[in-house]
Amino acid sequence: MRVFPFLFTISILSAGVIAVEACSSSGAPSVDDSTKAGTDAGSETGKPPTDPDSSVGGEDSSTKTDATITDSGDAGCALITVSVDAGGGCGTTDFGAVAAQFTGVDAGGGNDYAGGAFAAGIYDAVLAERASGSAGSWRETFVSDGSGHFTRIRQIDTGAGSGPGPVSRRSGTYAVNGKQITFTYDCAQADGAPLPTPGPDTLPYELVTDRCNATYRYGATGIRISLRRRP
Repeated sequence: MRVFPFLFTISILSAGVIAVEACSSSGAPSVDDSTKAGTDAGSETGKPPTDPDSSVGGEDSSTKTDATITDSGDAGCALITVSVDAGGGCGTTDFGAVAAQFTGVDAGGGNDYAGGAFAAGIYDAVLAERASGSAGSWRETFVSDGSGHFTRIRQIDTGAGSGPGPVSRRSGTYAVNGKQITFTYDCAQADGAPLPTPGPDTLPYELVTDRCNATYRYGATGIRISLRRRP
């Protein structure tokens, strides 16, 4: 899937394209979440988030292939096509939205997440909340095939004054268990350079769906990121 390390049961994707139902009109995003302490996110003490994807090294990972799935949603929704392997590093799809500036809101713990079935689609970060203040930003595009495979591209500005960090890319598989989602990686890159494959990450999450409009929220220590599915 194409700061935090994220998430899943290892599985090599088989090439393919996903048909996804989405509304022709976009819905307003909701807010929610937290991640792994001491890695991607800042802490409640006001420490800015650190980017776990910033160190470069290790061996390159294998070429990604994809699975194919059809999501048959509401008849009133427009059908779009999603590729789990868009050809970028680790198979990632490029960013689909500008960086979301942090808002100085207490992101809360993990008890307010509701979990839910992951809808296939491309999700772009539209809201970033952090308990330690509003400096910095979060940019991310996450692609799910709805059946356990993902890619993710991310770039974080910690607000420390050095500007945006490296563009990190991840891919792999995910598994949900109640209100938690676990990502297992098969590819990791930073600014195009291969990284050692990181271990799995488990985060609180939820999927909020209003007809075809879907918002994916997840959290880390002191932060919450909301991503809206593309129509």
